[in-house]
Amino acid sequence: MTLPTAGSQASVDLADKLRAYAHDHAATAMRAAIDHLRAWRTMLLAGEMPAYAHLSLLRTAHEAALLAYWLTEPTIDTDTRLARGVAAAAADYEERRKFEEAAGRVATPPGKLAVERLADLIAAADHRGLGLVRKNRRGDPILALQVPATVELFDLYEAARQGAKPQLLYRFYSGYAHAKQWALVQGAEQQAPFDPSGRTLALIQGSDAVAVVATQRTINAVRRAITAYEELRGG
Repeated sequence: MTLPTAGSQASVDLADKLRAYAHDHAATAMRAAIDHLRAWRTMLLAGEMPAYAHLSLLRTAHEAALLAYWLTEPTIDTDTRLARGVAAAAADYEERRKFEEAAGRVATPPGKLAVERLADLIAAADHRGLGLVRKNRRGDPILALQVPATVELFDLYEAARQGAKPQLLYRFYSGYAHAKQWALVQGAEQQAPFDPSGRTLALIQGSDAVAVVATQRTINAVRRAITAYEELRGG
């Protein structure tokens, strides 16, 4: 990645540790989105059309692109972007904390575990002011702004037919990613009964139409995120 244009908003933000979080996490998210899209493209170029696996790739690419856009959305002001970046960093530390606890990790000074890094982040945000930190019911400091749930990001930035919520696309992806039967049997072709109870086999194949729509929606989300990011960098 090249440096941002001198004098651009990104060049100003990257000189400030707290303001840099939005740019850093957006860049990481976009890298993940593009990597998953490239994996899907590699399968297509190899002539492979899986029944399910590509939708897991598209799910990660799509949600990562929406997170990147949330962090770099052109219509927000600099303080809102700062708050969103800090929220993304805090959410990342929280997930890292869960991993470290599960792994039984111990920090060797001067290294720190995620729980310590999260405390440092909240302290720095509190010191900055701007209403970034508030007290919870126990009186402990917490961030005033949290990263929206992924379904909320889909509702914020995607569209759906009248009467439906855009989050339906994420829930559709997730049905495949978590091997839920209701999703895996979508479009299945019923075969002749094979036992006395009338239970049947089902022929399941990947749907070209679903793949095309989901891929195009994901590419659009990635393109929008890249455009927003490049605008901040003076591109």
